[in-house]
Amino acid sequence: MLTKFTTLALTIAAFTAPVQAAVVLDQDNLITIVQPGFQLVQGVGRANDRRQAQNVVAGVRGTLDHIDLQIGKIGNVGANNLVIEILRGGASSLPAGPGPSPFVISGSSLFAFNNLDQNNFLTLDVSSLNFHVNVGEQFLIYAYAQTPSLTARFGLIYGEEVGVDSDGNTIVGSFRNYAPGANYITDNTGNLPWQQTFYDRGFRTYVNAAVPEPANWALMIIGFGLAGAAMRRRAQLRVNYS
Repeated sequence: MLTKFTTLALTIAAFTAPVQAAVVLDQDNLITIVQPGFQLVQGVGRANDRRQAQNVVAGVRGTLDHIDLQIGKIGNVGANNLVIEILRGGASSLPAGPGPSPFVISGSSLFAFNNLDQNNFLTLDVSSLNFHVNVGEQFLIYAYAQTPSLTARFGLIYGEEVGVDSDGNTIVGSFRNYAPGANYITDNTGNLPWQQTFYDRGFRTYVNAAVPEPANWALMIIGFGLAGAAMRRRAQLRVNYS
C-alpha cells in the first residue's frame, strides 16, 4: 500500500521533472513578395540619421531566441553597418540615441533591397540577451545605421494598406499589418521626433518557450492518479473503522 509520503514524493517528482525548450514562432508580419514585385519601403541611416523602432507584443512566454527582418541594403553601402537593438517597453521607451548593447551587422552581408522576399531576409540570433518576455509584454526592435549616409543606407519593407495588393501576389492587404503593435520613425534634425507610422515593418519573432516533455506529462498524470487513489484508500479505511 502506498504511504502518504510515497504518494507525495511521486507527485513532487512529477512536478519537478525537467522540461525541454522549444523555439516557437510568436509573431509574424513577414510580407509575401513575388519577384519582380513592388515593395513599400522606408529607409534608415539617411544623412539625417533616420531611425526606426518596431513595437512587438509578445504572445508567448519565454526567452526571445531570434528575429527575422525584411531589411536590405540600398545601393553600395560599402563599410557602413546596420545596427539592431532589442529594448524592453513600448512607445514610452523609445530611445534618444544608440543604446548600450547593439548588434552590429555588416552592411555588405545583407541582401540588396530588390532581392528581398519571403525567402531572403535578415535573421538575427538574440538568444545571448536572455531577454525574457511574458504574454502581452511589449518590446522594441530598434534599427539604425552605424554611420548616417546619403547613399549607403538600409531599407525596411512594411505591411500593406488594407485593400491594396502592393507585393503583387493577388492578396490584398487586410491582415499583413501587425495590429497589436506600431512602428515609429525619427531623425536627428529636430524636424522629426519619434512618431508613429501608418504601417508596421516586415518581421517575425521566435521565442524559446519551456514546455514539459511528453514523459513529464505522463509522470504528472500518474502522480495525480496515485495521489487520488491513495486519498480514496484512506477515506475507505476511515469508513471501515468507524
